[in-house]
Formats: sequence, C-alpha cells, structure tokens
Amino acid sequence: RVPRLPGTQLGSRAFQRRSTLEFPTSQRRCFSEVKPKAKRPLRPKEELLRDATHHDVPVRRRAVKDLGKYREDPEAIEAIAKALGDEDVAVQLAAQGAMSKVAELGDERTVKVTLERVSSTCEWTRIAALSTLADITGKFGHATRGSDLDVQVDAAVK
Repeated sequence: RVPRLPGTQLGSRAFQRRSTLEFPTSQRRCFSEVKPKAKRPLRPKEELLRDATHHDVPVRRRAVKDLGKYREDPEAIEAIAKALGDEDVAVQLAAQGAMSKVAELGDERTVKVTLERVSSTCEWTRIAALSTLADITGKFGHATRGSDLDVQVDAAVK
C-alpha cells in the first residue's frame, strides 16, 4: 500500500505530472525574465594590440580573444600568433580560439605564422601551436590538402 497524506488523493491534479508539450514555450518559462545580452561594441584594433602585451593576464586574454574578430587583418594575425607563445595558458587558449576565427580554414597566413611557433624551444608553445594547426588546417578532402604549405605542416608535425 502507498502511504497517503491526510486530505490528499493520489489521483488529484496536484500529483499528476503534466507533459511539457501541453504548455507553450512562453508559459513554461514564465518566471524567467532573462533578456538577451547586448553585444559589446568592437574595441579599436590599436587598443587591442597594445593590450595583447599588457602585464595583466585577464587583459591580455580578453584582447587576444577580441583580436579574433578582426578577420583577414595581418596585424591581428601576427599578434594572435605571438600570443600562442604567451607564458599563461589562458592567453594561449584564447589565441587558439581567435586564430580559428580570424581567417578561413586553411588560410595561408594563419598557417604560416602558426607553423613558425612549432619550432619554439618552449614545450607549451609547441603544444599550443600544434593544437592550433589542428584547428586551422583543412581536414581530409579539403581544397588546401596536398599544397606546398600542407606538406610543410606534415613535415613539422612529424
């Protein structure tokens, strides 16, 4: 036998579970008044380039991450590549993400500057560069596969 609370019935509406399909989305989330975040305006590139070499880690990380929004910009690509060799892992991870956003997959400029970091004496910089190369080079069957740059990448990885 199932124990019952005084004054309740097992079959009452209070104990029935309603399907989420019975309620429209607006009613299911009626207590949530979360509004979408307003996008921050893009900071000037000169300010980001300056902050990418700042002494404070969160400032460098944010600057490198925001540099990824300057697509096809050679100065931004170079600053992001330099951040791959940063002493802090958070900045390196931000640089990896930014490098994959700053240009198209397999772009020659991003692959070249990242390839230069593979030969670094610092083990963490090499690891960050190899991980970034995996993100920015084309997969099997991509148009850039088999090019001269792709052969250089394969030689550097081995």
